[in-house]
This record gives sequence, C-alpha cells and structure tokens, in this order.
Amino acid sequence: MKRLFLVRVMDCIKKYNMILEGDAVLIGVSGGIDSITLLYSLYFLRDDLKCSLMVAHANHGLRGEESDREADFVSGIADELKLPCVIEKLNVLEYMAERGLSKQAAARELRYDFFKRAANRLSASKIALGHNADDQAETILMRLLRGSGMRGIAGIGAVRDNRVIRPLIETSRDEITDFVREKGLRYVEDSSNIELYYLRNKIRLKLIPLLKQEYNPNITGTLKENAEIIRDEDEFLESYCLSIIPDIVISESKGLIELDTSKLKALHIAIQRRILRAAVKKVKGNLLRISALHIDDILNSINKGFSGKSLNLPDGIRVFYEYDKLKLFRESEVAEEAEIIFDIPLKIPGETILSMPSFKFKTEIISSVPSPQSSPPRGEGQGEGYFGMKNRYTAFFNMDKIEGELRVRNRRSGDIFHPSGIQGSKKLKEFFIDEKIPRRERDHIPLVVSGDTILWVVGKRVTDTGRVDNDTKKILKISVTGM
Repeated sequence: MKRLFLVRVMDCIKKYNMILEGDAVLIGVSGGIDSITLLYSLYFLRDDLKCSLMVAHANHGLRGEESDREADFVSGIADELKLPCVIEKLNVLEYMAERGLSKQAAARELRYDFFKRAANRLSASKIALGHNADDQAETILMRLLRGSGMRGIAGIGAVRDNRVIRPLIETSRDEITDFVREKGLRYVEDSSNIELYYLRNKIRLKLIPLLKQEYNPNITGTLKENAEIIRDEDEFLESYCLSIIPDIVISESKGLIELDTSKLKALHIAIQRRILRAAVKKVKGNLLRISALHIDDILNSINKGFSGKSLNLPDGIRVFYEYDKLKLFRESEVAEEAEIIFDIPLKIPGETILSMPSFKFKTEIISSVPSPQSSPPRGEGQGEGYFGMKNRYTAFFNMDKIEGELRVRNRRSGDIFHPSGIQGSKKLKEFFIDEKIPRRERDHIPLVVSGDTILWVVGKRVTDTGRVDNDTKKILKISVTGM
C-alpha cells in the first residue's frame, strides 16, 4: 500500500508538473494527518524528484497550549528528518478584528501570507500544502451551499500561481489514513476539527456520510471529476475573456480602470460577469469579499441605464457608471477631482490661454467666412452656426450684434442658452444630459459668453445669439486648440 500510495502521489505531481528538478519546496505542516503525510511523501520521493525540502508551521495561537504543543511537535519532526524549519506565531484575533473577518478567514489569510514570506526568505520555488480529495469534495459542497459560481465549484486547484502545489489532491482521506497506519507515522489531532460549529466540519461529519449512504457511495470521486471538467472550462473562458478585455478597456492606470459599456453589453451575460470580475481584480488586486451580488449590482446599473449611479464595493472600491462608460477605482489611490471654476476675459484679437482645463483660444477679426469644403453630418454638435466648417473647434460670430466683453468660463447653476438649429431656449444641464456628456466632464467644457449670454458651448454647439448673416461687416473667428 505505502509504495502504491507514493506512486499515486508521484503521478499527481507529474500530471500537473508540480515539482521540477532543482526546486526548493517549502512544505506547510500543521502537524495533522494530511500535512504529515505530505511531508513524509515528499521526503521519501525527494531523490526521485531531485528537489530540496524545508518545513513551515503557522502557529495560530487559537487553542493555547495545544497550539504550542503542535508547533513543538512539528519542530521535532523536522529535526528528525534534518530539514530546515521556520515557525511563526500569528495573532489571528487581532487581525480578525482589524479586517472584520471571520476567525477562519483571518487565519487563512495570515497563514498564506506567512507561507509566502517564508518561501521568499528561504528562496523556495514551491509551497506544498496537504489538501486531499476529501477536502476537495467538502470545498465544492460548501461553495455550492453558499451560492458560488463556476470558479467556486471548480474547487481547489492542484497548482496555483505556478507556486502553490497540492500533491495529495487526488488521494482520499482513507488512503492517507491507511498509509499513515502502515508506516507508523505520528501526527496530532486538531480538536477544532470535530466542532460542528464550523460549516466545513458539518459537511465532513454529517452531510458527506449521508450522501455516501443514501445517494452515491462514490460522491467524493463524482465531485472531483465534475470539478475537473468545470475547472477546464473555467480556464478556457478566463483565457478568452483576457484576450478581449483590451478592446473593452478605455483607459487604465494604477487603481483605476474605465470600460466601454456599449461593447460590454454586446457580449453574452456570462462573459460580462467575467470581465467585470477581471476589472475589479485589476483595481483591487484580488477578489476577496467580492460576491456574485456585487457583480450583478454593477450589471443592473449598466443594463437598466442607471446613468450617474455610484456603487461601493468592499475594501474602498467604487464603481461609477455614466452613459457608455464604467469607471472602477480604489478611493485611496484615485483622489476625487477638485471643483473646477474658471472665468477669464477673451483677448480680441490675440491668444488667450486657459490652464485648467488646458486650452488655447485664438481670435481674429475677418470680413467674410471661408467657403465650406463639405457639410458635416447633423447631430455632431456643429449646428448651422458652423457654416459647414469641418472643425468643431472653430466658430464665427457677428461682432456687430455683440456688446460688451467676451469671456471664457465654465458652467454655472441655472445656465440657459439658445442652441443653433433649435427653436427656443434650453437649460445647459439638459443639453449635457441629452448629449450624454458624463457629469465629471461638464465642468471642463469652456463656454464663450457675452455677459450672461452663452454664445458657444465649445466643441459642442453654437447659439443663434451673434449669428453671422449676409449683412455682417465684422466677423469674429475663434479657434480653440488643446494644450
């Protein structure tokens, strides 16, 4: 049995290419039956694998003297095998209070962080953990009961990030027990493993025995096989999504990503969810505490057209949807833009520089408007006041009808103007909404005004006020360029 068991472990290592020649492997050893089996399996196979081994033990300190005895036990085993050993005591309760996590979640985060730090310090290329096929079945059932998606019910990966490996993931707890008994290996029992307070323990001690007895004697194997199929499909879909994300991303920087929702909505709902999860992960760094409900909330905002809606996700992540753009950002890294207010005189003729936002206005007095080269399509913001000019940032005005100083400013509450080509007046706010101009961009749009009268919403629409006609003798040409 013991030799057959080691063959199965070796087959799993080879199947997933877990350990390469020359690898230094850090083994996470709690002292329990699974981790002790993992330790001795790799110890017996180390020459065939041509790798070096070291031991790491995380003392969670949750069971007082029992936890300390486990740490001493692991240290003693490592000494017997003449393997380097690093042990660290973790303050789970303090971390749990700081992060608002459950005891199990806090312990898991601290434990994995310790393993990574220990592996880096000891130059270990792999971190081996003792999860087995029964752990896999328990995890799948637990995630199903909690409402996990495809990735959750794909279970525990045999290899993660090309560094964390699980050589026992295809061996059952019964096989492990037989191996330990035949080999006469010592291990410690964790008293918390029999407490029915924890969902995993309830599944292990009550649900799985019931499923085996009443429904499927091989439930563990069935769940394992289905998990493998789901995991393969999940990896394919993930690869596909990563290949199309660049076409959907409008902009990306540290702590921020902006997506084109018109392209996102054209995709199947399953792909939409995955792309949103990938976007959140890019901003947040992980998907911890991000549930399917969070992703569906974002989708509802987009698909129901809730423009201007803002959502708060865990760990300071904000989502803002407006028209065809979805912005995800971490509040601590992306400061909100300060309120922009500008109001400066327009030099005529000459150049006027606007620093924030950055524009240059060039003005000159001419006697006639150049003949149009072609007529731009309607609906592009040109209006009749452009007289067929292609450039949305050039406009002409009748100086004979304009009195007083011309100024450049941004919007003010209650602004009203008379858009060219439209009868009557219109609130500037309503115009911005109709044109689907994002709220955060509206303060950046310059307005050319005469007193309280708006002549030009730069780049968007001129007004009938100051319109050039056949009797105009003195024409003002304004050209605007970015800086």
